[in-house]
Amino acid sequence: VGGVPANATAVTLNVTVTGTTAASFLTIWPKGDTQPTASNLNWSAGQTIPNAVVAKVGTGGQIDVFNNAGTADVILDVAGYFAKGTGAQFHPLTPTRTLDSRPASKVGPYDTPWGPQTARSLAVAGGATVPASAVAVQHNMTVTDTSAASYLTVFPGDQPQPLVSSLNWSTGRTVANQVITPIGGTGVIWIANRAGTADVIADVNGWFG
Repeated sequence: VGGVPANATAVTLNVTVTGTTAASFLTIWPKGDTQPTASNLNWSAGQTIPNAVVAKVGTGGQIDVFNNAGTADVILDVAGYFAKGTGAQFHPLTPTRTLDSRPASKVGPYDTPWGPQTARSLAVAGGATVPASAVAVQHNMTVTDTSAASYLTVFPGDQPQPLVSSLNWSTGRTVANQVITPIGGTGVIWIANRAGTADVIADVNGWFG
């Protein structure tokens, strides 16, 4: 499903809840295993919030998703997978800020917030931190000074914008999430904002290659 092969042992997901009616949490675990005492995503009533989750795949290539209280709509966007004998090695980094669109603390090419329906590119490979050979990059992405409920979509520079969310928020919230993004052949990623305005901060903490 979603480009994940049948021999995958785990998947990387961006998990979002919205329409939440009570404070609660999600637990995600392999199909066929006993439900663990753990939470992957926690929220307060009325909150829309995402989190990056690496989940082991169980029986039939499936995972189980449990909500503890109230009701919530759940959105799962697959960002990658793990399979034995395949893939690129992960290279962790000391977190390095590559983007901050706030004028007083500008890092990178922008010193104005993202506007509605705005997509901007960010060069990520070929510099001192992430080499040109990298095939994907891992960031901690943060939005702040948000003027409307919205979401970011982060995607490779050589691909069309997909219909997924990488980071979701409500008006006025400051929210962060881990985002893994393929780089493609251009060495850049794109960051798109859906609605309102928001300052975006990106800290790179690893790459694959």
